[in-house]
Amino acid sequence: MTQNKNYENSKAVIAFIFVLSGAAGLIYQIVWFKYLSLAVGNSTIAQMIVLATFLGGLAIGNYFFGKRADALRSPLKIYALLEIFIGLYAIIYPFIFNFFGDLFFKTAIGFSLDSGDVTFHFLRFAYSSVLLILPTIAMGGTLPLLTSYFVEKLEHTRKDVAILYFLNSFGAVVGVLLGGFLLIKAIGLEKTIYLTGTLNIVIGAGAYLIAQKFTKEKLEEESQTLETQNKNETFTKREVLVSIAVAGLSGMAALVYEMVWVRLFINIFGSSTYAFSIMLAAFISGITVGSFIAAKNFIKKFNKIEVVAFSQFFIALGTIAALYFAERLPYYMWNIASLFNRNETTFGLFLFSEFALSFLIMFVPTLFMGISLPVIVEIVAASRKKAGFSVGRVFSVNTLGTVFGVFLTGLVFIPLFGVGGSFTAGILINIFSAVLLLFVSAKTAQENRIRFSGLFVLTVFVYLFFSPSWNQNAMLSGVFKKLSSPPPPTFEAFKQSLENRDILYYKEGTAANVAVTKARDATGQKILIINGKPDASSVGDLPTQTLVAQIPLMLNPNPKKVFVVGFGSGITVHSVLTHPVEKVVCAEISEEVIEAGKYFAEENGNCLNDKRLQILVDDANAALRSSDEKYDVIVSEPSNPWIAGIGNLFSQEYFEMCKNKLNENGIMVQWYHLYESNDNIVKLVLNTFKSVFPYAQIWNGVSNDIILIGAKERPKLDLANLKAKFENPKIKNDLSKIGIDNIFTFLTTQSNSVEGFYSLTLREPVNTEIHPLLEFYAPRSFYLSQSSTVVYKNDEKFDTLFTELYAKKYWKEKKVSYDELFATAKYHFEHTRNYRFAYSIANYLAENFPHKYETEKLLADCSSHIVFQNSQKESLERLTNLYPEDKISLQKLIEIQLSEKLYRSSFINISNIDSLIDKFVSTLSKDTMAILKAYAGIAKLYIQNSDLPEAEKYCDKISSYINADEDLLKKVKLDDYYYAAAIVSYVKKDAESLFVYYLSLLNVNQNYPELHKLRGLVRARLEL
Repeated sequence: MTQNKNYENSKAVIAFIFVLSGAAGLIYQIVWFKYLSLAVGNSTIAQMIVLATFLGGLAIGNYFFGKRADALRSPLKIYALLEIFIGLYAIIYPFIFNFFGDLFFKTAIGFSLDSGDVTFHFLRFAYSSVLLILPTIAMGGTLPLLTSYFVEKLEHTRKDVAILYFLNSFGAVVGVLLGGFLLIKAIGLEKTIYLTGTLNIVIGAGAYLIAQKFTKEKLEEESQTLETQNKNETFTKREVLVSIAVAGLSGMAALVYEMVWVRLFINIFGSSTYAFSIMLAAFISGITVGSFIAAKNFIKKFNKIEVVAFSQFFIALGTIAALYFAERLPYYMWNIASLFNRNETTFGLFLFSEFALSFLIMFVPTLFMGISLPVIVEIVAASRKKAGFSVGRVFSVNTLGTVFGVFLTGLVFIPLFGVGGSFTAGILINIFSAVLLLFVSAKTAQENRIRFSGLFVLTVFVYLFFSPSWNQNAMLSGVFKKLSSPPPPTFEAFKQSLENRDILYYKEGTAANVAVTKARDATGQKILIINGKPDASSVGDLPTQTLVAQIPLMLNPNPKKVFVVGFGSGITVHSVLTHPVEKVVCAEISEEVIEAGKYFAEENGNCLNDKRLQILVDDANAALRSSDEKYDVIVSEPSNPWIAGIGNLFSQEYFEMCKNKLNENGIMVQWYHLYESNDNIVKLVLNTFKSVFPYAQIWNGVSNDIILIGAKERPKLDLANLKAKFENPKIKNDLSKIGIDNIFTFLTTQSNSVEGFYSLTLREPVNTEIHPLLEFYAPRSFYLSQSSTVVYKNDEKFDTLFTELYAKKYWKEKKVSYDELFATAKYHFEHTRNYRFAYSIANYLAENFPHKYETEKLLADCSSHIVFQNSQKESLERLTNLYPEDKISLQKLIEIQLSEKLYRSSFINISNIDSLIDKFVSTLSKDTMAILKAYAGIAKLYIQNSDLPEAEKYCDKISSYINADEDLLKKVKLDDYYYAAAIVSYVKKDAESLFVYYLSLLNVNQNYPELHKLRGLVRARLEL
């Protein structure tokens, strides 16, 4: 009895260990997949290869160890050794990854393999196999070995296997949550895998200690052997073989469902890493509940073959029932989202609501998936009288079925039948399995076979003939982009809101659901939609799509070879081809996007027929790494980084790789967005880009988009070359489409020079492949519907003391005409919505070219978008006229007038504020501390107005007061003074004074708003 009690206690410990093992397994799956995507890419083919390799290893492990588990004296000891091996392998995985990764790319380059070739896919498979096969075989062996240890009596096989399956699945859910939400975000891939590997070693050590005390031989005295148990229920050879086959078919159907549910839900939740983790967790959760039910004793009284048959039927029926709600799911999600106030505290609740919706929709099918396998194991075990062998055989066939499911779904079902048709394929597989089981069941009466089979088949016919049509508009709704706005009052109103466009193209392809729509309004705007998200358009995105190509090709003296990341609408590629380049390589991950390009033929100049263009249907990262070709320009315009996997195209390693692929005078272009973002995220991207390209600039050709320009050395503006390019009719026509018809307007789209870029950035944090911060931060900002203003606030067109913007240089050297100035103001008013700059130009034009209607109208239009304190200003003016001795009111009035003056200042038109400053000084009291504080503020104002001599004059006045009485430093907070004096020293290149004032500012106020700017300028001076 003591031995049995101790044995039961050991089983409880092992059960807990298996939960931890399940969690570790899912963390590995997430981490290994992220690692491998860095090498083999994020294309659908690459992902299928990696997933199939992973599952294939599990299948081999299930079979190999299952075949031997029952003959082992101590299966628990072997299990412990496998866990230790997995842990050790995980710890050395990053080193193995780097070694074989280098070999992988050297092989691809050495044999000049195109990343889209079949040969390259085989190389991907070989690389994935080398990295995954050993640990996944070990992982696959754990369940059969533990089953052999756990199952004392054959009649308990289903119960014990179901408990183990439940524990491991529950652990897997925990692993998804830890890996997908916490660990990678907090500590990165490398530390996550080290931590998880250590956990596996601890698990293995604990299991080994238990195995030292309990072996089969010790327990034989207390319990009967498996071979003498459970003679009450037997199954024919045909029943066993068909049950094993159904395990494989069920696995195939399960992967079909998993992949197509993901394709359906990403149109509702979006494609963020959180969304994928939520969907996976919901899917596994249902299986977890099903395996828990399978452990219950009430299943004993049923015919096991019929249990599996009806489980297959209910998987299909549950899927059919869920699909009747598919069209309404976007509307339901929109209504759920409307319940949340969008702030940081509700983000977790919002994600949970997505999980709850996914779980409810997939609950019935996944529940019966969890029931099926333990029952099939019981059927096989009753025949073979070996628990470990039975688990190994059933789970290996099931996992092998999932491998086929991966390839069939990705390469056959979705391309041929779409998402809806793929669901039908899964349903037919389950119904076929159910009918097949009924006809081989020896204990099922003939009339029941016919009755139930008829019911199963009838269900399919009802579904096929009466199921609602697959609504394309619902699949394109992209409701995740609208969740911050109130939902329509009814579902019918929701459907009607989707009818304001025509669908020109729609295809559910291997990589994505892709469509082209055309608005039924005056604009007739065409939009490329990928997985519900607009990714390109013929009107709204036209300036950005044009400028990301035109800016680098205008700046590069003689570009010949260009690489473009992402085809989109093809407008960017067309803009590249307006230049006399020799070769353009475009990497596009979705073949359907290329097909959709013909619907933008008018906008993209039918660029697909240009012989200079080479299309690679593959991930850009993999395409670049696997080639030794170098380029004069690389244009990177991927989708938004809140989409899973896209963050790698904004990583330090990616930028470094692009830099290495550039020729000596090469230019790298990176698009980024300010909408659905915040200042910290934008700074993260800027930090990362500048960490690789110290000679970086920011261009801002359209509202809420920025274009980052990076080069190996400081770019030099060749105005003669630029003028020659502007005279090229193709280039001129391309730019005129977006309202740029002269060089000056073009140059004013630059907002930050090299030094200005420094003033926006720090050394840390940066986004890396190993610690992908952007992938986790961006979805949160997307949820909050935030927008960044950091670039606009630091636009150097308004603060030109420190650097030479190209437009400023042009303004100084060339005579800019009225027409050019007016066109520039109009462009910024309409496209960049930089109303301040447009207002500054309009004021200059009104002063220098008076009595022009178009100028006055533009000035009025700009003023309507600029909010001044007009009501307070009017009140203060009346008050100061009536009571001129009221100096406080006069000071407030002058401050408002100064802010108006400063707002219209730019490098074109610097306002004269001397008279206002003199008036303000005249209002000051005789109090020395008040005078110092005011002088410090005035010095800073002159810095903001780009008036260095006046700023220096007031700094000198403050210095004279301090020199006379040093105790004043203790009485007055002079952070504005230290900042202004530091800027004066910076411009005058007085390094000693600069550092004195910089350190003084740090000591007085470490949270000074402009401190980051000053720090960046100091770093620029040191590093450049």
